[in-house]
Amino acid sequence: MPRSSRTLQLNLLVLLLATTTVLGRLISLPATAMVAWRTFLAMLGMGLWMLIWKKAPVRIPPALACKFLGVGSVIGLHWLLLFASVQVSNISIGLTGMASISLFTALTEPLMEGRRIRMHEILLGLLVLGGLALVAGVAAAMVAVATRAGIAARRATILILHDMGATDGTIARRFAGRIAWLAGLGAVLGAAAAAPLLWLLGGLAAPLLGDTLTMPWPALAALPPAAAGIAWATAHATLRLWLRSLP
Repeated sequence: MPRSSRTLQLNLLVLLLATTTVLGRLISLPATAMVAWRTFLAMLGMGLWMLIWKKAPVRIPPALACKFLGVGSVIGLHWLLLFASVQVSNISIGLTGMASISLFTALTEPLMEGRRIRMHEILLGLLVLGGLALVAGVAAAMVAVATRAGIAARRATILILHDMGATDGTIARRFAGRIAWLAGLGAVLGAAAAAPLLWLLGGLAAPLLGDTLTMPWPALAALPPAAAGIAWATAHATLRLWLRSLP
């Protein structure tokens, strides 16, 4: 298989996984009902594929059927917990938990197969966790960089206020307030851009499930204050540290 084809399949898989969690959040059915419908449609599609295109035998030995049932039970439990986590929390937490599968697989697979733990698998899982931590820290890092750039641009004004007797807390709060306002505005624009896409994805799933789709308005409404809060805390801490270094 060409490398470009494998890359395309990998990106398509990531897109399908992300879309699955979005639909899991939009669909108001319980997690058990979603897994049941998902399993039924997958069974129907695979059965037709085996009968029409592959001409594969439907009957399988009992021992192999038991193995299939065991694997299917584990996969069903996986999807059940994924959809439940998305409904209880949000899409980001569900995807973050899914991304950590490689680490848990590296720890549990040796116990199931009766072999030693392979250190390179553990290291790969830790790299995934490191990537998640990196993604989580990008927002705070960007705010810190923006804050330092703002400090450099307004250094003279800040020094004048500091020399006139303004406390570090007062200066930091005023500066952090502007950063928080900008971050909140960006979150509002981002949520406004994401809303039509979420509505479109919900509309695509509506013919299959009827009028059971709801937009995640509380989550979208929580984005601007959450972004503003993170930006305010990061900018406030960054400026306070810089002010403490002044003579």
